[in-house]
Amino acid sequence: PKNISMHFAEQCHLTTNWGAKGETKSSTDPTKIASFAPDVILMVEAGQQPYMAFLKAQARVAEKRGLLILTGTFESMESQRWYEDLYWQGVRPNDDELLCFSMPSWSNTKVYPEGRQDKEIKKLERLLGPTLFSERCGGVPIKSDTLVFKEFDDKQFVRDVRMADAPVWLAVDPGVTAPYAVLAVQFVDGDSIHVLDEIYETGMHDQQIVDMAMTRPWWKHVEGAVLDHTEQGAKIIWRNAKRADGKPLPVASSKVYISDGIKRVRSILQPGRFIIHPKCRNTISEFNLWKRRRSTNGREGTDTVRDEFNHGLKALGYLLISRYGFVTGRQRPKPQPWRKFAVVA
Repeated sequence: PKNISMHFAEQCHLTTNWGAKGETKSSTDPTKIASFAPDVILMVEAGQQPYMAFLKAQARVAEKRGLLILTGTFESMESQRWYEDLYWQGVRPNDDELLCFSMPSWSNTKVYPEGRQDKEIKKLERLLGPTLFSERCGGVPIKSDTLVFKEFDDKQFVRDVRMADAPVWLAVDPGVTAPYAVLAVQFVDGDSIHVLDEIYETGMHDQQIVDMAMTRPWWKHVEGAVLDHTEQGAKIIWRNAKRADGKPLPVASSKVYISDGIKRVRSILQPGRFIIHPKCRNTISEFNLWKRRRSTNGREGTDTVRDEFNHGLKALGYLLISRYGFVTGRQRPKPQPWRKFAVVA
């Protein structure tokens, strides 16, 4: 056609009759994805492209507040799991205007007239097995087997929860270049854990976060806070915050290894016992993003856990260990008195 000119194998230019212009780009080298600021970018078979290509494309549409549309099947390659992670973020309410739609292969009744019961679909199901079939044909990714908390299920643990007639405790993991995470938590009926709210900010200092926390409706119910033991400066700032009764905020901390925090958080992931409010979107995302590294022999261990996408969950671990102690056996620990909540200088 006259409105298409092909210059070389990896790129072509298209101009429509109404003046719209388009061109193709290769993501083989993401650093070369640059030209004019487009109104729309379409990443075709995004699951086969590197994460850097997605970041570059997002930056290109930002200038004109344009659309970035990703299409394609899910891939099982660990290096391309970013596409799957993006899906799990998009199926929940989020502030990034991210929408996800899953369309199984059998929804195309032109190709598969019998839909889900089409004999070709049934054949693929037998050949691919449940995991690959779900991803490649069903349009629903199976969570990575390297997730730290594979047992976390949004449908079981994420739902609206009202503030109970109980104290609020703050779980805090300070950060500046990394996210600064604060969770507002209540222990209800002695053994149920409700995460009511989160503060999750990057580039803000301790006093700014404290000031933000003091504006939240739950602040008047705050009893104390638990912090990372290495953050001495942060402990002083939080200690100087005033509770609703005018007293300094009690602050506690103890040395908690990442592996110990994981064990304690895992111990409370039981339906009916742990609830997290949907507005805690960053902490919920961490459940679906925090992963282990694969060792060279394919085995996994606590020493292979990545220290990223885990700020809210590390904070939750600090608080739970202050409440229940370290996991030492199979029995559920009984709640401990809050003896550790003394003002820490």
